[in-house]
Amino acid sequence: DKDSEYLISLAKNHKVSMFHAGPSLLSLVLQTDELSFCLSLKNIVGGGEAWKRELILKLRVKLPYCRVTNVYG
Repeated sequence: DKDSEYLISLAKNHKVSMFHAGPSLLSLVLQTDELSFCLSLKNIVGGGEAWKRELILKLRVKLPYCRVTNVYG
């Protein structure tokens, strides 16, 4: 998806350390190959809808160095 690739390129270029999004957007972003190379990213915050266990597991695999926080409910 072009939008998620664009978001990740912005995050990489601007050395973003925190990303806040709902699970739907996080699922799209996880599909980009470049996400693993976004080394400035240290915190992922998500909310707005329920999280699925598989999403958290994928985040842990793709971004093992990131803190993941669920602020939903």
